[in-house]
Amino acid sequence: MSTPLLQTKLFAPQHGATDIVIRPRLSRLLDRTFDCKLTLISAPAGFGKTTLVAAWLAELQSADSPPSRAQITQEAHNPNQLPGNQRPINHQPANHGLHSNDTVSCIWLSCTWLSLDENDNELSRFLSYFVAAIQKSNPDVGEDAWLQLHSPQPLQPNILLTSLINDVVNLPQQLVLVLDDYHLIHESAIHKAVTFWLEHGPPNAHIVMTTRVDPELPLALLRSRGQMNEIRIDDLRFTHEEIGQFLHTTMQIDLSQPNISALATRTEGWIAGLQMAGLSMRGQDDITAFIENFTGSHRYIIDYLADEVLDQCQPKLRHFLLGTSILGRMCGPLCEAILNALRFFDDLADKATEAKLPSANTKGLYGNSPNAASYAQAILEEMEANNLFVIPLDNERRWYRYHHLFGDLLQHRLRREFPGVEKHLHHHASLWHEHSGDITEAVNHALAASNFQRAATLIEPIAHEMANKMQLFTLGRWIEALPNELLFQHPRIVHPYAMVLSLTSRYDEYGHYLQTAEQAALANPEQPESQTILGQVTIQKCIQSFFLGDFERALERVDQAHQRLPTYNFPTERWELASIRGYSLLQWHGNGATALADLLDAIRIAANDQGPVGSTFCNAFLSNTYLCLGQLHDAHRSALAGLDSATLPDGSLLPAAPYPQLLLARNCYERNELDKAMTYLAPITEQLENVTGLTTDPVDTTLTMAMMKQVQGDEADALTVIAEAEHFFRNAPISDAFRSRFGAIKARIHLMQGNLQAAKRWAEDQQMRPEKVLLRPIHLFVMLTWVRIQLALAQYKAADALLTRCHQWAWQQELTGVVVECAMLQALSTYARDELEEALSFLEEALRLAAPQRYVRLFVDEGEPMQMLLKEAVARGIAVDYSLTLLAAFGIPSRETSAWPAQPAGNAALVEPLSPRELEILQQIATGQTNQQIADELIIAVSTVKRHINNIYGKLHAQSRTHALARARELKLL
Repeated sequence: MSTPLLQTKLFAPQHGATDIVIRPRLSRLLDRTFDCKLTLISAPAGFGKTTLVAAWLAELQSADSPPSRAQITQEAHNPNQLPGNQRPINHQPANHGLHSNDTVSCIWLSCTWLSLDENDNELSRFLSYFVAAIQKSNPDVGEDAWLQLHSPQPLQPNILLTSLINDVVNLPQQLVLVLDDYHLIHESAIHKAVTFWLEHGPPNAHIVMTTRVDPELPLALLRSRGQMNEIRIDDLRFTHEEIGQFLHTTMQIDLSQPNISALATRTEGWIAGLQMAGLSMRGQDDITAFIENFTGSHRYIIDYLADEVLDQCQPKLRHFLLGTSILGRMCGPLCEAILNALRFFDDLADKATEAKLPSANTKGLYGNSPNAASYAQAILEEMEANNLFVIPLDNERRWYRYHHLFGDLLQHRLRREFPGVEKHLHHHASLWHEHSGDITEAVNHALAASNFQRAATLIEPIAHEMANKMQLFTLGRWIEALPNELLFQHPRIVHPYAMVLSLTSRYDEYGHYLQTAEQAALANPEQPESQTILGQVTIQKCIQSFFLGDFERALERVDQAHQRLPTYNFPTERWELASIRGYSLLQWHGNGATALADLLDAIRIAANDQGPVGSTFCNAFLSNTYLCLGQLHDAHRSALAGLDSATLPDGSLLPAAPYPQLLLARNCYERNELDKAMTYLAPITEQLENVTGLTTDPVDTTLTMAMMKQVQGDEADALTVIAEAEHFFRNAPISDAFRSRFGAIKARIHLMQGNLQAAKRWAEDQQMRPEKVLLRPIHLFVMLTWVRIQLALAQYKAADALLTRCHQWAWQQELTGVVVECAMLQALSTYARDELEEALSFLEEALRLAAPQRYVRLFVDEGEPMQMLLKEAVARGIAVDYSLTLLAAFGIPSRETSAWPAQPAGNAALVEPLSPRELEILQQIATGQTNQQIADELIIAVSTVKRHINNIYGKLHAQSRTHALARARELKLL
């Protein structure tokens, strides 16, 4: 859903010349903004924070140049040096070459404004307004950031803000961005985004923030660095002189000095109290007595003055105020919709014959007269002229809002005097906003009216798009306001809300919600909506088990889903179930062939679906399967196909794109293309909190990123990545198989860093029994990490027992990737025991299978023992070209490897030459010796002889001894 931005939020409140009290002491404080990243104006409601900043900006924009640093510093040390209202502005000749509507533009300053409200507690919405505010005065800035906001790709705030910062730093002007009413923001993601801007923002950008409470930002750090300018309640209190000026200029009331002093004492310099007191004094005969009786806290002052202000209003205006009090923003046409709802005021309005506002008959005011909007507009303008707590929101005086305190008072009075009417008014406001295309406000007013059926009808068509665009806060707030029984009458809301609960890690609520939805559907199974809900709930349960790593349960639930599919059979559900079944069979049973068949079928079904999401995920699952099968080329090709499906014609990416991006990063890492791997990995590191919804394994991102940090020399960062992931998933109901992998990743990093004691502690906690463990692909990473630690501890017997089982099982399951890793580790194990021939036999098997796929990091990450073993392989003529490639990845210079022995001449015609040991065994075969005789002759094990013979068969493309001898003679190897 692409909701249009309210342009009124991007205008500073407008005030007339008579509305502003000149306060040079505060202007001088605000001038320090240009030496700070943040100016914080924090005080309770009604202390004039917004008005102060708006007036200061207007004053700055009328100046030709900024106050100099020297002047600001001088004023900071000598605040009373300047007489009266003087404030130095370093005026210089203006550049009159810049004009806008015949008004000279300020060539050194760019001012932007953003009025915040409760609806802005959505990161994407907040950043949309943040960028729009900057673009309002700098149209050429933030184009890339704007494209990111309007892309289906998951929002990456730091990347977006980095792009925006790079644009702003090139501005020739100083940028001042006002965030008004920031106390309404409570989403931590937004606080993080603002913190990122404050930490990394350019020196020519300054945020001015008005708030009633201190925000959750690193204020202490900013203060200690001298990067924060603070204006607080004691600064904002009106002095005696300012009170007199305010009453004289704005309220046209002149008081004696004793009365001003008394009023200052009663209000404590609180501007809202002064304004209400001024309005009340207009009808008082004895001003002194009024002031003497004017006491109490702010809350009681508000209650008292509300009565006084409203009692002085004509009935027509009073009812206009009460009726429109429900509006956060109002314009003439919108107020017309409210006036049309005020028919219950007709008898009162007929008595309003002496109203001072522009006259209109009752029919024109409350009926459908075309004059109603213009009349409402006239009321708004008259209220502004009379300083009746209404603030214009744009330069055209079309949109207004009430002072927040005054609006709250009006709503309170509306509820008290006319109970039940508020919902009626919200309903009419909802209708108006829907007609105007603002669905967000239409839903908000429908919910405020308790018209839940209407709200659900408005939400249902846009819910799925909002969930896909990660607009989770707003969507969740809306849906949670709906009664459950109504929610299940709108089945298209079930799936998006499940996404909200899942992606915000509310796992307990997620499970309970699915259970409640299922029970509601089973209570009325004959209803079409119930069948739809049952299908969606079943699919959600499959997806839940699948993404949390419970593959056994996922397979069970796939079977349950197929029982419901005959009555709920759509392409989306079919490809989801086929892909879940295929990949779960691989991870739980190691059934690679069936997994490939299911996933290829899922891709075919997804191609007929309405959108590209299915093709994205299915190709990603297929890529992950190919990785396990040791087919890196096919894995890379499938991941590219997935990313291509996730790329829209305009170049933007779907939210599913991080999954194929991750797989491409893993492939590039394995091939030692680290820069390319980082290119794919960087966009998804911001999405760690949503990784359960983006990959089949929440550990995948952690593993790849930690290994990247480690090989790049960032050892501390490698451990930090793991710690952050563990912290995030500590309360998530991920499977034990997933959770145990976090510890295995940390242990493997400790081993690579030489911290054997830490790795040993983890291995001891596993209580691994090689002869008892269940061999499943999902457990292999943990098991093979344990094996590596046993090798480092010289516990070869335990390591070999598990490796032998894994090796044989992987051969049977045709999981070539696992075979390569097991053979490589067996080579290291035998090499560590000085069984060189056995080690080279295992290594040759690993290299023969790995070479066509160009594995690199699998070997290089094993460190110096593998480097030494590869040198032995080259010396023996084993996979020389590939071994030299791997040694180059270790950093062995080519001039060193060029001096090593070349492969035997008779091997020139072979893609993979026979090693000296294999040539020796081939000669023994030619003499007719048995395997046992060869073993006895060469003093090696019979199993080693068999492995060498199998390698000979593979290199010569032979199926028997006779065939191998014939091929050897053709090649003149005998």
